[in-house]
Amino acid sequence: MTMNHGWQLVCGDLAAEAIRPLLGETAQIAVLHDDLAVGPLLDVDEPPCAVRAAFWQSVWPPGQAQPPFAEQLAGEARWLMDLAGQGGPVTVWHGDSTSEQLLLARVASLLGEAPLELREVACGTGDSGVRRRRAVSQCSPQQLRDFQRQARPLSAERRGGLAGQWRQALAENGGVRRWRAGAFHSEDYRLVDGMLLCLCSHDWQPLVPLLSQAMRCCSGFFATDLFLAWRLRELARQGRVDLEAAQADLAGMRVRRLAD
Repeated sequence: MTMNHGWQLVCGDLAAEAIRPLLGETAQIAVLHDDLAVGPLLDVDEPPCAVRAAFWQSVWPPGQAQPPFAEQLAGEARWLMDLAGQGGPVTVWHGDSTSEQLLLARVASLLGEAPLELREVACGTGDSGVRRRRAVSQCSPQQLRDFQRQARPLSAERRGGLAGQWRQALAENGGVRRWRAGAFHSEDYRLVDGMLLCLCSHDWQPLVPLLSQAMRCCSGFFATDLFLAWRLRELARQGRVDLEAAQADLAGMRVRRLAD
């Protein structure tokens, strides 16, 4: 199956770097940067995506220059909405990352019944548990070549099912979405916060190792240190943890759990 025509869609720069040698320098690779696993999705497909942009502005570390979230999110949304008007097939590369799975569902929804072939390159294990999950960027070059050979177009039934899953995720508008057994499960932040509290000691401990451990514990989605550090700041505002003042470099920061 020819893979060098039309658009190739991936989540994040690392995934793009992974597939670029396989596809060649002339391949049209679109990189989507929004981590769809976390935060409200209510207006993610409605530029200027003000609610979505405000979420990422709050997540961003205090004191650090912020990317132009509103401009970036609105630009991605408009580009995806115009995708049905381009001529070639659309190929989505995805693994077990919730963001990658949600991108596939989002594209299926936005393409609707447009007479445009939607393909998928499935690079994951199908298991989003912490021991087996795999994102596109974690695949070896040989694995990516093998997965590329198995690429296939989505049937109308599968496209319709994915579009329905995307609409449901929008309607639920949860704080966190986990991908399990081929479905998205929305929740608020309480489970993530509870995990962070369990990992916190009542004695001061370095922040970075705690974040690394928390990232390894989050089943069902790939939690980033950016997102987890924001949740710790929120817990500090609630008086549940003591967090040293946010710095540009997290390496020197410490955290401790306060008495309940």
